[in-house]
Amino acid sequence: MKLAVGLMGNAHGIGAKLASADLDVVARRDVPGEPAPPADARVVQGERSFFDQLEFPRRIVLDLPAGPLVDDVLEAVYQWLEPGDVVIDVTGSYWVDTLRRFRRMRHRSIYHVDMAFIGSMNAERLLVAGDAEGVELAVPVLHKLVPQDRLVRCGHAGTAHYAQGLGDSVAAVASQARGELRQMLEALPLEIDVSGVLNALIPERAPVDGRAAWVLDDAIRLEAAIPLLAQAVMLDRVEQLEQHITPHALPRVGPYQPPDEIL
Repeated sequence: MKLAVGLMGNAHGIGAKLASADLDVVARRDVPGEPAPPADARVVQGERSFFDQLEFPRRIVLDLPAGPLVDDVLEAVYQWLEPGDVVIDVTGSYWVDTLRRFRRMRHRSIYHVDMAFIGSMNAERLLVAGDAEGVELAVPVLHKLVPQDRLVRCGHAGTAHYAQGLGDSVAAVASQARGELRQMLEALPLEIDVSGVLNALIPERAPVDGRAAWVLDDAIRLEAAIPLLAQAVMLDRVEQLEQHITPHALPRVGPYQPPDEIL
Protein backbone atom coordinates (compact mmCIF):
# COMPACT_ATOMS: atom_id res chain seq x y z
CA MET A 1 0.00 0.00 0.00
CA LYS A 2 1.29 3.45 -0.87
CA LEU A 3 2.28 5.82 1.90
CA ALA A 4 -0.25 8.67 2.12
CA VAL A 5 1.21 12.17 2.29
CA GLY A 6 -0.76 15.37 2.77
CA LEU A 7 0.05 18.37 0.57
CA MET A 8 -0.88 21.94 1.44
CA GLY A 9 0.04 24.30 -1.38
CA ASN A 10 2.17 23.72 -4.45
CA ALA A 11 4.39 26.80 -4.63
CA HIS A 12 7.61 24.92 -5.42
CA GLY A 13 6.15 21.96 -7.30
CA ILE A 14 7.03 19.43 -4.61
CA GLY A 15 3.68 17.72 -5.11
CA ALA A 16 4.58 16.51 -8.60
CA LYS A 17 7.81 14.98 -7.29
CA LEU A 18 5.91 13.22 -4.51
CA ALA A 19 3.21 11.95 -6.86
CA SER A 20 5.79 10.56 -9.28
CA ALA A 21 7.65 8.83 -6.43
CA ASP A 22 4.97 6.22 -5.74
CA LEU A 23 3.33 8.13 -2.89
CA ASP A 24 -0.38 8.65 -2.36
CA VAL A 25 -0.58 12.46 -2.40
CA VAL A 26 -3.67 13.97 -0.79
CA ALA A 27 -3.84 17.65 -1.74
CA ARG A 28 -5.84 20.33 0.04
CA ARG A 29 -7.19 22.39 -2.87
CA ASP A 30 -8.53 25.40 -1.01
CA VAL A 31 -5.21 27.12 -0.30
CA PRO A 32 -5.71 30.69 -1.62
CA GLY A 33 -3.59 31.91 -4.49
CA GLU A 34 -1.70 28.64 -4.99
CA PRO A 35 -0.98 26.71 -8.22
CA ALA A 36 -3.17 23.68 -8.88
CA PRO A 37 -2.06 20.41 -7.24
CA PRO A 38 -0.37 17.77 -9.44
CA ALA A 39 -2.62 15.76 -11.70
CA ASP A 40 -1.94 12.49 -9.85
CA ALA A 41 -2.96 13.84 -6.45
CA ARG A 42 -6.25 13.11 -4.70
CA VAL A 43 -7.78 16.55 -4.27
CA VAL A 44 -10.00 17.41 -1.30
CA GLN A 45 -11.45 20.56 0.19
CA GLY A 46 -11.74 21.44 3.84
CA GLU A 47 -9.69 20.39 6.83
CA ARG A 48 -11.96 17.50 7.90
CA SER A 49 -11.85 15.79 4.51
CA PHE A 50 -8.12 16.41 4.25
CA PHE A 51 -7.18 14.92 7.61
CA ASP A 52 -9.61 11.99 7.29
CA GLN A 53 -7.64 10.77 4.26
CA LEU A 54 -4.36 10.48 6.18
CA GLU A 55 -3.31 7.74 8.57
CA PHE A 56 -1.66 8.51 11.91
CA PRO A 57 1.04 9.66 12.32
CA ARG A 58 0.15 12.01 9.50
CA ARG A 59 2.89 13.40 7.29
CA ILE A 60 1.92 16.76 5.83
CA VAL A 61 4.07 18.70 3.35
CA LEU A 62 3.71 22.47 3.61
CA ASP A 63 4.63 23.86 0.17
CA LEU A 64 3.80 27.58 0.37
CA PRO A 65 5.69 30.77 -0.50
CA ALA A 66 7.55 32.27 2.44
CA GLY A 67 5.53 34.96 4.18
CA PRO A 68 2.31 35.50 6.11
CA LEU A 69 0.38 32.84 4.15
CA VAL A 70 2.38 30.14 5.96
CA ASP A 71 1.04 31.27 9.32
CA ASP A 72 -2.49 31.70 7.94
CA VAL A 73 -2.58 28.10 6.70
CA LEU A 74 -0.99 26.70 9.86
CA GLU A 75 -3.53 28.59 11.95
CA ALA A 76 -6.36 27.02 9.93
CA VAL A 77 -5.12 23.44 10.39
CA TYR A 78 -3.55 23.72 13.84
CA GLN A 79 -6.63 22.48 15.69
CA TRP A 80 -6.80 19.41 13.42
CA LEU A 81 -3.24 18.31 14.07
CA GLU A 82 -2.59 15.67 16.75
CA PRO A 83 0.47 14.82 18.85
CA GLY A 84 2.86 12.78 16.71
CA ASP A 85 1.85 14.37 13.40
CA VAL A 86 4.67 15.75 11.25
CA VAL A 87 4.60 19.02 9.28
CA ILE A 88 7.36 18.98 6.64
CA ASP A 89 8.06 22.64 5.90
CA VAL A 90 9.50 23.32 2.41
CA THR A 91 8.56 27.01 2.40
CA GLY A 92 12.15 28.25 2.65
CA SER A 93 11.06 30.75 5.28
CA TYR A 94 13.32 33.00 7.32
CA TRP A 95 14.82 30.65 9.90
CA VAL A 96 13.61 32.73 12.87
CA ASP A 97 10.03 32.46 11.60
CA THR A 98 10.54 28.70 11.26
CA LEU A 99 11.85 28.51 14.82
CA ARG A 100 8.75 30.26 16.15
CA ARG A 101 6.51 27.82 14.27
CA PHE A 102 8.54 24.89 15.61
CA ARG A 103 8.04 26.15 19.17
CA ARG A 104 4.30 26.42 18.74
CA MET A 105 4.02 22.91 17.29
CA ARG A 106 6.29 21.41 19.97
CA HIS A 107 3.94 22.81 22.62
CA ARG A 108 1.45 20.12 21.52
CA SER A 109 4.05 17.43 20.67
CA ILE A 110 3.58 18.01 16.93
CA TYR A 111 6.75 17.75 14.88
CA HIS A 112 7.72 20.69 12.68
CA VAL A 113 10.53 19.65 10.33
CA ASP A 114 12.14 22.13 7.95
CA MET A 115 13.81 21.01 4.73
CA ALA A 116 15.65 22.68 1.86
CA PHE A 117 17.22 21.73 -1.47
CA ILE A 118 20.75 23.13 -1.72
CA GLY A 119 23.62 22.81 -4.17
CA SER A 120 24.37 22.37 -7.84
CA MET A 121 21.50 21.63 -10.20
CA ASN A 122 22.63 18.07 -10.99
CA ALA A 123 23.62 17.08 -7.46
CA GLU A 124 21.30 18.86 -5.05
CA ARG A 125 21.38 17.90 -1.39
CA LEU A 126 18.23 17.79 0.69
CA LEU A 127 18.77 19.24 4.14
CA VAL A 128 16.34 18.37 6.91
CA ALA A 129 16.20 19.69 10.47
CA GLY A 130 14.13 19.23 13.60
CA ASP A 131 13.56 16.84 16.49
CA ALA A 132 15.10 13.43 15.77
CA GLU A 133 11.75 11.63 16.12
CA GLY A 134 10.07 13.95 13.65
CA VAL A 135 12.91 13.67 11.16
CA GLU A 136 12.71 9.86 11.33
CA LEU A 137 9.00 10.01 10.54
CA ALA A 138 9.71 12.35 7.61
CA VAL A 139 12.56 10.26 6.16
CA PRO A 140 10.33 7.79 4.22
CA VAL A 141 8.94 10.79 2.33
CA LEU A 142 12.28 12.55 1.88
CA HIS A 143 13.97 9.44 0.51
CA LYS A 144 11.44 9.56 -2.32
CA LEU A 145 12.80 13.00 -3.30
CA VAL A 146 16.56 12.35 -3.27
CA PRO A 147 18.91 9.35 -3.04
CA GLN A 148 19.80 8.39 0.51
CA ASP A 149 23.36 9.70 0.20
CA ARG A 150 22.06 13.19 -0.63
CA LEU A 151 19.92 13.52 2.50
CA VAL A 152 21.68 15.63 5.14
CA ARG A 153 20.37 15.81 8.70
CA CYS A 154 21.69 19.20 9.67
CA GLY A 155 20.58 19.69 13.27
CA HIS A 156 18.11 21.70 15.32
CA ALA A 157 14.86 22.96 13.85
CA GLY A 158 15.41 26.04 11.70
CA THR A 159 18.91 25.09 10.56
CA ALA A 160 17.82 23.73 7.17
CA HIS A 161 16.12 27.02 6.32
CA TYR A 162 19.10 28.93 7.75
CA ALA A 163 21.39 26.94 5.45
CA GLN A 164 19.08 27.66 2.52
CA GLY A 165 19.69 31.37 3.03
CA LEU A 166 23.42 30.74 3.10
CA GLY A 167 23.01 28.75 -0.11
CA ASP A 168 21.57 31.81 -1.82
CA SER A 169 24.62 33.84 -0.81
CA VAL A 170 26.94 31.06 -2.00
CA ALA A 171 25.10 31.16 -5.33
CA ALA A 172 26.00 34.86 -5.55
CA VAL A 173 29.67 33.99 -5.01
CA ALA A 174 29.45 31.26 -7.65
CA SER A 175 27.79 33.66 -10.09
CA GLN A 176 30.57 36.20 -9.74
CA ALA A 177 33.28 33.54 -9.94
CA ARG A 178 31.71 31.97 -13.04
CA GLY A 179 31.68 35.37 -14.73
CA GLU A 180 35.38 35.89 -14.08
CA LEU A 181 36.30 32.33 -15.08
CA ARG A 182 34.35 32.66 -18.34
CA GLN A 183 36.40 35.73 -19.20
CA MET A 184 39.62 33.83 -18.52
CA LEU A 185 38.50 30.84 -20.59
CA GLU A 186 37.36 32.99 -23.51
CA ALA A 187 40.62 34.96 -23.38
CA LEU A 188 42.72 31.82 -23.93
CA PRO A 189 43.96 31.81 -27.59
CA LEU A 190 43.37 28.07 -27.94
CA GLU A 191 40.39 25.91 -28.83
CA ILE A 192 38.55 25.08 -25.62
CA ASP A 193 35.10 23.91 -24.54
CA VAL A 194 34.30 27.00 -22.47
CA SER A 195 30.97 25.79 -21.05
CA GLY A 196 32.27 22.29 -20.31
CA VAL A 197 35.33 23.51 -18.44
CA LEU A 198 33.34 26.21 -16.66
CA ASN A 199 30.79 23.70 -15.37
CA ALA A 200 33.60 21.40 -14.27
CA LEU A 201 35.24 24.19 -12.29
CA ILE A 202 32.05 25.63 -10.75
CA PRO A 203 28.85 23.66 -11.40
CA GLU A 204 25.80 25.78 -12.10
CA ARG A 205 23.62 26.10 -9.02
CA ALA A 206 19.87 25.91 -8.70
CA PRO A 207 18.01 29.24 -9.04
CA VAL A 208 17.75 31.33 -5.86
CA ASP A 209 14.72 33.08 -4.40
CA GLY A 210 16.11 36.19 -2.72
CA ARG A 211 17.29 35.07 0.72
CA ALA A 212 20.81 36.47 0.41
CA ALA A 213 19.80 39.80 1.98
CA TRP A 214 18.77 37.89 5.10
CA VAL A 215 22.34 36.58 5.40
CA LEU A 216 23.81 40.09 5.51
CA ASP A 217 21.43 41.05 8.29
CA ASP A 218 22.08 37.84 10.23
CA ALA A 219 25.85 38.26 9.96
CA ILE A 220 25.65 41.61 11.76
CA ARG A 221 23.38 40.28 14.48
CA LEU A 222 25.34 37.04 14.94
CA GLU A 223 28.67 38.90 14.77
CA ALA A 224 30.03 36.80 11.91
CA ALA A 225 32.56 38.21 9.42
CA ILE A 226 31.57 37.41 5.81
CA PRO A 227 33.44 39.82 3.50
CA LEU A 228 33.44 37.44 0.50
CA LEU A 229 29.74 36.59 0.76
CA ALA A 230 28.77 40.22 1.36
CA GLN A 231 30.77 41.47 -1.62
CA ALA A 232 29.29 38.86 -3.94
CA VAL A 233 25.74 39.66 -2.82
CA MET A 234 26.30 43.38 -3.37
CA LEU A 235 27.89 42.80 -6.80
CA ASP A 236 24.84 40.77 -7.79
CA ARG A 237 22.66 43.66 -6.64
CA VAL A 238 24.74 46.13 -8.69
CA GLU A 239 24.26 43.99 -11.82
CA GLN A 240 20.50 43.88 -11.24
CA LEU A 241 20.29 47.64 -10.85
CA GLU A 242 22.41 48.24 -13.96
CA GLN A 243 20.05 45.97 -15.92
CA HIS A 244 17.01 47.76 -14.42
CA ILE A 245 15.92 44.54 -12.72
CA THR A 246 14.02 44.98 -9.48
CA PRO A 247 15.87 42.91 -6.86
CA HIS A 248 13.69 40.14 -5.48
CA ALA A 249 13.61 39.54 -1.74
CA LEU A 250 11.38 37.13 0.13
CA PRO A 251 9.34 38.53 3.02
CA ARG A 252 10.08 37.81 6.66
CA VAL A 253 7.06 37.59 8.92
CA GLY A 254 8.78 38.61 12.14
CA PRO A 255 12.02 40.34 13.12
CA TYR A 256 15.29 38.72 14.09
CA GLN A 257 15.20 37.27 17.58
CA PRO A 258 17.92 35.27 19.38
CA PRO A 259 16.99 31.56 19.52
CA ASP A 260 17.35 31.40 23.29
CA GLU A 261 14.59 34.01 23.59
CA ILE A 262 12.28 31.94 21.35
CA LEU A 263 12.91 28.50 22.77
